[in-house]
Amino acid sequence: MPSSIPSLNTDADLLCNLADDTPAAGGERVPAASACASVADASASQGPPPECSFHALVQQSLTGLYVIQDGNFRYVNDRFLEFFGCSREDMDSFESFIDWAVVPEDRAMVRENIRRRLDGEVDTLRYSIRCRRKDGTPVYIEVHGRRADYQGRPAIVGIVFDVTARHQAEAALDREHQFISAVLDTVGALVIVLDRHGRVVRFNRQCELASGYAVDEVAGRTIWDCLLTPEERPTVAAVFENLLTGAFPNQFENHWVTKSGAVRLIAWTNTVLLDAAGQVEFVIGTGLDVTEPRRMAAAVHESEQRYRLLFNSGYDAIMVHSLAPGGMPGRFVEVNDLACKRLGYSREEMLRLTPADIDGSGADMNLPEIARQIEASGHALFERVHLARDGHEIPVEISAHRVELGGQPVALSIARDISERRLAEEALRENEARLKEITSELGDGIYVLDRAGRLTFMNKAAEQMLGWREAELLGRNAHETFHFQKLDGTPVPMCDCPVYHSIHSGETYRVHEDYFTRRDGRLFPVSFVSTPLHRSGEIVGSVAAFQDITALKAAQERIQYMAHYDMLTNLPNRTLLADRLERALAHARRNGQGLALAFLDLDGFKQVNDSLGHDAGDILLKIVAARLQACLRESDTVARMGGDEFVMLLTDVQQPGEVEVVARKVIDTVNQPISLNDQLTHVGVSVGIALYPAHGEDPQSLMKHADQAMYLAKEGGRNGYRFYRQESPLTVA
Repeated sequence: MPSSIPSLNTDADLLCNLADDTPAAGGERVPAASACASVADASASQGPPPECSFHALVQQSLTGLYVIQDGNFRYVNDRFLEFFGCSREDMDSFESFIDWAVVPEDRAMVRENIRRRLDGEVDTLRYSIRCRRKDGTPVYIEVHGRRADYQGRPAIVGIVFDVTARHQAEAALDREHQFISAVLDTVGALVIVLDRHGRVVRFNRQCELASGYAVDEVAGRTIWDCLLTPEERPTVAAVFENLLTGAFPNQFENHWVTKSGAVRLIAWTNTVLLDAAGQVEFVIGTGLDVTEPRRMAAAVHESEQRYRLLFNSGYDAIMVHSLAPGGMPGRFVEVNDLACKRLGYSREEMLRLTPADIDGSGADMNLPEIARQIEASGHALFERVHLARDGHEIPVEISAHRVELGGQPVALSIARDISERRLAEEALRENEARLKEITSELGDGIYVLDRAGRLTFMNKAAEQMLGWREAELLGRNAHETFHFQKLDGTPVPMCDCPVYHSIHSGETYRVHEDYFTRRDGRLFPVSFVSTPLHRSGEIVGSVAAFQDITALKAAQERIQYMAHYDMLTNLPNRTLLADRLERALAHARRNGQGLALAFLDLDGFKQVNDSLGHDAGDILLKIVAARLQACLRESDTVARMGGDEFVMLLTDVQQPGEVEVVARKVIDTVNQPISLNDQLTHVGVSVGIALYPAHGEDPQSLMKHADQAMYLAKEGGRNGYRFYRQESPLTVA
């Protein structure tokens, strides 16, 4: 140790200065003379001088102590050296210590704080800094220092605490908050949180997308002032008041006016969060934009909870008690002021007590066991409950060390109040439970992956859709379990998976249609969004929310079919015929081929419809449609135009005679008897034919000329066919 840092044994004045600097509850200090005298009284019966007794307590304290004067350390205790993992030989000067022990970003602050105290700008300062131990291990240190006179010159006297555990706990809470935020902004539902006055507190990403407003534009405003139609404001306000008076949960629908002026219909499920007094603190609405679902699109369901956790730690109580070999711990021989204030005793009263007198932990871990552990190994770390004088319980974490005081073994214990940590742990457990409760009620399936693609969370909706329980998939590769193949069985490589892209690229991916595989091997269509999950600025995985779109796809296919086919006969309708005619004409032009378009109108259908009824007429149309299809090749088309009118499109026609053969076949087939309501019925058909390119080169001309030819066939006696001829049509019976 350099000569600029005197030994504690050779400088009693310095010890008293340190005693004066030891903080107690409320910021008070123990007067140096009183502290030294107390130690002398406590040690008088054991022989050593009071300075030695106090030296043992200070030197072996769990709190780091230091004195800085003239740019050098004049004193540091063993705990200070232990905090930084160094020896006294490493303490050449204050500046060299700052250069290796304090991270570069905090060095200027430390130097400025030292200057301010030495210049008399402030008397006492308390601050936290980031440091490194001698071996490079990071550590967070809380510094308490004051200006003092030492040997007639100004000095800095202070104490340091290792607060690394507190910072780690705060970082854990921050990671949990980021996880919840990522989940809530990933799901597809609208989530809005209002305070008891109707002001917007939370406005998730889906709300922003649906309304066109950013969260900053609506935060703090009442919902009825910024998003509702004037007509619905009184109704929504009444629903809100009912929620405040206990009518929750409820469901409600209202319209939102977006920033662009569009009106969206939102279906809400509303509930509340109560404060500790049982009063409504927040109203939570989870909504689905049902505007598009009402137009044959899929709905999205989601709910959200917002949580806030606060964590604070205070000073530590220090207590010293005697150790009786193999028995109960003895009386306290020294305590600090914080221990007295926390427990509600004076110092003199505390020195007449033993650890058993303030212990409210019960028999879960008996004190003699702890005393034997301290005596045997020299150290013990454990949790207890201290019982204050007024009866209230204080959970504490105690780090106890076996030290020598006046030649006798004693236990030096530092008791940290962990009430807030216990509350934070309980809040975290409740937070996790509420998160699971929230996601369990969502219609979206939600799962979370780590960076390796292993599943770490899955909600109930995902379990139901996939057929797996969360416990069965935890730790398994999600892609290899249910996202490994396409609809046709083709494998999906992991490198093509959007969920993994979000992990490695840091981007959000939205997939409108893909396929997952259920546990029983069946595939089902899904849409999903995958968002990277960040912690402390690093991507640690991804959150995916997906929906089963089986019903949506079926509805879309049905709509597509209805747009192109006749619902009675299942024949192509006008729209599909027009498309096929355009394609057939383009093909004929490219290949120099002909085609024919034939208009058909049933003869005698009206009489059947009038005499036997519309149901019988519908049956007849279905039978005729089937007969017409049987007369054509697969490459040809027969379409129903409406009523009893049909159109045939014949491709690759070389000669008009080919069309005549088909026309006669159609007439003969349609003329066959039809049994309706146990009666035999006959209908005929009149056919008008137009040829490409002789009778027209575009769809309009061919349709018009075939229609004209069909009317000529009817005028010529019905139940026959005619080709279009501009000068004089040919009639064929």
